[in-house]
Amino acid sequence: MLFALIALFPDVSKAGTLPIFGPQQYTRTKGPPNRFTDTFQNCETAAQYKMVVANGSSEGEDRISSASIILNGTQVFSPSDFNQQVARLEKPVTLARDNQLFVRLASKPGSVLTIDVECTGGCSSCTSGAPVPPPVPQGSCLGSSSLSALVVGNNVTAYVPKGRWSSPTSDVSVVNVEGSSIAPTRIPTAPDAINSCASNPITGQTVCTANNNHVYILQGTALDSSVSLNPLASAGTDTIVFSGGSCTNCGVMMDAIHNKAALALSVSGVPGFQFLDLGPSPTFEPPFTSPSGMISEDPLLDPLNNLLLSATEANNYEIVDVATSTSPAFFENPIPGPGEADSSSQDCSTRIALAPYEDSSPSAVYLADLTQATFSPGSPGTWTVPATAEQVQILTNSFLNAGANGSSVAQGTHIGVITGEFGGNVLTAIALPTTSGSGTPTITNWMSCAISPTFDNSLDPHAITAYESPNTGDAIAL
Repeated sequence: MLFALIALFPDVSKAGTLPIFGPQQYTRTKGPPNRFTDTFQNCETAAQYKMVVANGSSEGEDRISSASIILNGTQVFSPSDFNQQVARLEKPVTLARDNQLFVRLASKPGSVLTIDVECTGGCSSCTSGAPVPPPVPQGSCLGSSSLSALVVGNNVTAYVPKGRWSSPTSDVSVVNVEGSSIAPTRIPTAPDAINSCASNPITGQTVCTANNNHVYILQGTALDSSVSLNPLASAGTDTIVFSGGSCTNCGVMMDAIHNKAALALSVSGVPGFQFLDLGPSPTFEPPFTSPSGMISEDPLLDPLNNLLLSATEANNYEIVDVATSTSPAFFENPIPGPGEADSSSQDCSTRIALAPYEDSSPSAVYLADLTQATFSPGSPGTWTVPATAEQVQILTNSFLNAGANGSSVAQGTHIGVITGEFGGNVLTAIALPTTSGSGTPTITNWMSCAISPTFDNSLDPHAITAYESPNTGDAIAL
């Protein structure tokens, strides 16, 4: 097992500069070379910047002898820049609004280096501008689709429910996607059919919902032994119906920032939601129902802005303010479309929301820039955006089985994926805008590809999720 150790380090910046990233310490561990990927944002791209690397500990020990540091695809420092006599490196760098830092360490275990990026000139607008939103933890700001990716250090583990709304198949498969942190396992849940999982990379817990009202808390490749009653029972009763089946518990979303999960479920036959406060003693909050009478097949929980996004098959894009989750506020917005809105997605760094349309051919996707939205309170309230801040975009040459249905965004990359359902082996990758706040949100590029003929897009709920690889920085869809 490879552990990626990252810790904060005392500030190595000089007076008269403005910290933009870090200081961030990276530690070499045993095994293959360590690979780390960090992302950060910057509000003034025209200023002057430099990268500072402090090699070794504050006592001048444990120095790195070989490392590669790449910023936005450009190599800043190579292995030849490092040896045991090099204590500090500096180099001017160019920053974008959204930046990606890749670090590779190949030295003696226990050796360390610390990186920070500083503004050295023209920095005033950064100190007076709007605050840059914090990064979204992996596994958060994703729709309640079927499978989840647990990203911890350099390891990525997938939790794959074997059931669906229309199937009684039980169990959850746990498999390695990147790294080999676990032995692949099938966790038994019989007789419960599991339809959805969501993972918290900070605690390592994964929450999975059954088609009935059972909720499983997993840790590693088994039920979490610290949870005394497992599975739990949600407040779900009766069932609600979607085009792809019926369910009591219908899906789960993760909020790793507040250590909560949100369930989409039936409350006496009415579509609604229920929060689960996680930890050693998980506790359910009271459920609440949607005043629109419908919820999305795959709703999304935005933990940065405390919003639930729920684009329904009736083409109503409901947004729920859950800053106080026991007293939610609903905002409705009918959206146009050439089909039924079948899932909800968002790039949480730019707040560009999406909803693909079932049966659209070629694929059609609704996009809205929520940074330009106006929320009007009421019972329920409404939300609107200017006509220039939304559109239904047609993705030429994207032909998916049963239209555009499932969707997910690899947070931190501005790249997402659209899938069909009920068969077919074609997916469409989409490039989203890197900025928001003005203009019309537009998918800037897209590409469709056919996977192996033996691959089929899933039934409901949609078996699609996306994450940013901790090893390469690539956007990965599962």
